[in-house]
Amino acid sequence: MSCGNATPSRSALPNIGVVQTLAVRVPSPLGWVSVLKRMHDRWQQRQALLALEDRLLDDIGITREQAEREARTPFWK
Repeated sequence: MSCGNATPSRSALPNIGVVQTLAVRVPSPLGWVSVLKRMHDRWQQRQALLALEDRLLDDIGITREQAEREARTPFWK
């Protein structure tokens, strides 16, 4: 064992969840339009799913409960 090195190695330090990089990607204004359009499209698709009759939901293999759960999903997911 060496007494000359008083600092522990990097692997011996506890992981306290410190973020190593602070690079944040911010979309351009056109990027935001794209994000909003995608969110609106998802909302429209989920509303259309809710409007389907039970027999049509059965044709695509989902239940009314599954359709309602999907419709409650946030737009950004």
